[in-house]
Amino acid sequence: MNESFNHAGTWGLALIVIVLISWFFYRYFAPKNWREWAGAGVVQAFIIAL
Repeated sequence: MNESFNHAGTWGLALIVIVLISWFFYRYFAPKNWREWAGAGVVQAFIIAL
């Protein structure tokens, strides 16, 4: 029952993609007030979970 899974080690790549997408999102769709910042946090959480 012990199976060893070989992970490709792409956590670094995933982190880079998250940072780039987040930078793009906040650079071009910058929230203006508090409610928009809350919505942007939800979008950010979705990007990270994806």
